[in-house]
Amino acid sequence: MKNKAFTSLAFLLISTVFCGCFYAGYKPVYEYDLDIEPVPGKGNICIAVMRNSSSSGIRIQTRTGFETERNAYHNWVIEPGALVSNALNRALCRDGVKPAIVLRGEIECFEADMTNRVFRFSGFYSENRSADKIRFDMTAPLRGSSPAAVVLSATECVRRLAARMNSYGKPAK
Repeated sequence: MKNKAFTSLAFLLISTVFCGCFYAGYKPVYEYDLDIEPVPGKGNICIAVMRNSSSSGIRIQTRTGFETERNAYHNWVIEPGALVSNALNRALCRDGVKPAIVLRGEIECFEADMTNRVFRFSGFYSENRSADKIRFDMTAPLRGSSPAAVVLSATECVRRLAARMNSYGKPAK
């Protein structure tokens, strides 16, 4: 009886010690969106869809050399294609006005390059599935290595794309 009680107590003590050593505390998951202001301009452009063909998913992705890391605790609110489409529509669509141009596009790269300390954003867009694809390849400097710095640089790239798309526009009717 004593031996069984001692064995149970020893097992309880050992498992408590090991659980305490390997247990990781709760870490909250943060979600980020792109904060884009409306672009003043001559036209009314809407984005039908920006497909995400990049390797980046909902997790914020960083690359160092050939190594890719997807941060488990820092995510985009939605996948990059929809994230960029929503941000561009907030910047370019005029409420109550029929869009003069509807653009579609594809994202090929949407990640932080930690080796060169820049955010990389590339892909293409076109009007109504036309054969003429307009390519973009943008970088914005990273002002730190935190996820918030990555979000600010991504926002700057998308803001520049909105300004570029706005110059593509026709006068709104």
